Amino acid sequence: MYYPDTHLCFQEKNIYSPNVFFIRSRSRNRKAADKGKRTMVFVFITAGIISLLAATIGALIAFKIQSRVLRNTGLEHEAWQLAQEAHQSVWEGNQRKQALELEHELTRQVQQIQEAWQRWEVHDTQRLAKLIVHTHNLLHFLEPICAGETYPIATSNRWIFVKHN
Repeated sequence: MYYPDTHLCFQEKNIYSPNVFFIRSRSRNRKAADKGKRTMVFVFITAGIISLLAATIGALIAFKIQSRVLRNTGLEHEAWQLAQEAHQSVWEGNQRKQALELEHELTRQVQQIQEAWQRWEVHDTQRLAKLIVHTHNLLHFLEPICAGETYPIATSNRWIFVKHN
């Protein structure tokens, strides 16, 4: 911007002239305004940089905390999984032990039943033999009474009907 009185001011060298004061004031005001603008821009840039640094540091802290929490959660999960596997292993061992004990007990009971059955077969065979002997003796005793009649005789597997003459 051009002011017509500015060239006079530099020629007269009168510092008390109103034109000179006006020019100097305007020049000082511009310099002060420029300096104020630069200061304000510097403050805004500094505040922006500080805000970015604070946000970055906050994000890094948050990431660090999240990393620690995730690591702890992973460790807890791994410990839980190991505990579950150990529990499962103990449980399977106990199940195997109980199954083996049950198998031994069942085998023992089956053997006892087989032995009892064999004893019963021997005893039954002996009882049947005695019964046949007693029946035979009874038939000889009753022979004169029952002459000519049919009567049953027990053998080991069946009944035989014999007619006495």
